[in-house]
Amino acid sequence: MKRLLSRWMERPRSLRAVLMAAMSAGILLQALLAMAGVHFLLAPTLERSAQTGMRETADAIGRRVAGLMLRAEGAARGAAELLALLPGREPRSLESVLALPVRESPLVIASYWVDAQGIVRAAVRAAAGGSPVADASHIGLDVSRSRILTRAQAGHAGFTEPFLSPVSEGLMVGIAHPTRSDGWLVVEIGLPELSRDLASQLARGGFTAMLYDERGRILAQPDLARSQQSGQLDRPTVGALGAGRVSMADVELDGKVWRVHVGDVDAQGMGWSLAVMRPLTDVQAPIRLLLLSVVLFALLLLLAGFSLAAGLASRLTAQVTRVARQAEALAAGVPVEPAQASSVQEIEALQQGLAQLAAAVREREDRLRQLNAGLEQQVQERTEHLARSRDALEQALATLSQAQAELVHKEKLAALGALVASVAHEMNTPIGNALMASTSLLDRARELVAMVQGGKISRSHFNDSLLAITDAAELAERSLNRAAQLVSSFKQVAADQTSEVHRSFELATLCREIVTVLTPSLRRSGASVVLNIEEGLMLSSYPGPLGQVLSNLIENAVVHGLGNQAGEVRVQAHREGLGQVRIEVQDDGEGMSPEVIQRIYEPFFTTRRGRGGTGLGLTITHNLVTGLLQGQLDVTSHPGGGTVFGVVLPTDLPSPSRPMPG
Repeated sequence: MKRLLSRWMERPRSLRAVLMAAMSAGILLQALLAMAGVHFLLAPTLERSAQTGMRETADAIGRRVAGLMLRAEGAARGAAELLALLPGREPRSLESVLALPVRESPLVIASYWVDAQGIVRAAVRAAAGGSPVADASHIGLDVSRSRILTRAQAGHAGFTEPFLSPVSEGLMVGIAHPTRSDGWLVVEIGLPELSRDLASQLARGGFTAMLYDERGRILAQPDLARSQQSGQLDRPTVGALGAGRVSMADVELDGKVWRVHVGDVDAQGMGWSLAVMRPLTDVQAPIRLLLLSVVLFALLLLLAGFSLAAGLASRLTAQVTRVARQAEALAAGVPVEPAQASSVQEIEALQQGLAQLAAAVREREDRLRQLNAGLEQQVQERTEHLARSRDALEQALATLSQAQAELVHKEKLAALGALVASVAHEMNTPIGNALMASTSLLDRARELVAMVQGGKISRSHFNDSLLAITDAAELAERSLNRAAQLVSSFKQVAADQTSEVHRSFELATLCREIVTVLTPSLRRSGASVVLNIEEGLMLSSYPGPLGQVLSNLIENAVVHGLGNQAGEVRVQAHREGLGQVRIEVQDDGEGMSPEVIQRIYEPFFTTRRGRGGTGLGLTITHNLVTGLLQGQLDVTSHPGGGTVFGVVLPTDLPSPSRPMPG
């Protein structure tokens, strides 16, 4: 279809054909849109309206049936209680009580009392007009084997399933209640009465309905002739009707498809359902009629459009032909007389535009000849200007790269200077303790020598002096060992960070050395570092750049994450995948917004401008990780939820190639 349309558009067509095709296409498009609107907008509205009517009818009838059944059951229960209170069983007293259910409910057609042996002792039936009358014809009838009485004797009081009554001699629904221990009150509800009540409720609206139980037995339907018979729905039909409890269902009954809405009859758990139905053809008839009207109206519009397009096309074709001839003459440079005025504004404007175009073309040809004369000189001047600009930009870029390298180097030196100051401050305590211990040791030794030379020393004084000398020596030894440890850690860290030596090292040892060197600055801020590094995790890489990365991430967590306040920074590492290790530096600080995360690796970007931040720490870290260490750096953070920096590195980074000896 698309290929045929493109071929039709490529071939030249007359104005008449184009106008008629365009108008026809417009009318057809409007018709299609109208039919789509009917199908997608009006049809669902009409169908929803029909469904709403069915749903409201089902709800109203269901409530009425439930109310009538509850009313009959209440009257039967009340009569049973009255019978239980009667001191005797006189016929008149029994008949007056048995008349209550008949009088209270229009559905009750018979009410009788059965003694303990199942013999009918008193009975009342509904006469014409619903008034109760005594029924002596069934007194003495043995109903002990009837279904309703066997259920009542088994302890199932209340409503029963439909049964064939030996008293009313028809299909009934019974209600049985015990009257003390000497008998039962039985009330029978006629299914034809239910059908007549159902037919009266469906007199208007075009619906039909049926009342059925959970086994699919039809209890009532508007067709009074069929209501005298016991109908049974098959299992597939019952299953299809059960789907209507959620939404409308289309069910086939008696060779016809029905739109059905099913509702429950909520009365004493009888398990009855009410199906309100309407033939599917009746439901869809308004939609089909509306679509047919749209199609007929579109055909009428199409015929009118063809007639109108033919007349309009003939008139416009003549005017457009005159304009085309004028344009051909102007293109050939032949002077022509002005064309006749057109009644169409666009064609008149086109004629005037052609005349103005011819004058403008001549004017522009003259200007073009003038411009061509100086074009080469302008091109040469602009080329020279661009060359000078390029040289200036290259020089500026080189200067900027050099300045950035110097700033990065200064940042490294500043970090190393801060490291030296921190280590010096940390070593002050053990060296001072060692000096104090050595001074005390010297004084005790001199005092002991003097007392020995003077012969005035006692055993107890000698022992005290030896203990004091031992304590001072141990204090000096511990202090000097602490200073030696700090010097060793600083020496290794400083050597690594000032050089890029490739070697094998244990990650846990490197992390402990970094934390040891950073301990003075961490102590001042109140922050603590918790290490959770897998022991024995060996790396073959550059410990110096990796140590600088860890130092920068820990200091960034303390300064920016915790704000130089008390808090915890967690450093953990574990193997990830084959030949990789993941190191995470996590803080429980204030976190970062998405806007800040997008810019953290930009040079000179910092959130602590004027408070000690240079904006190069994370830039250097990112360059080291993704460059020399050949790893990946990621970050996860949100405001108030802390920050996690993750570094993924190869455990065995190839060493740089060395030149062959010559």
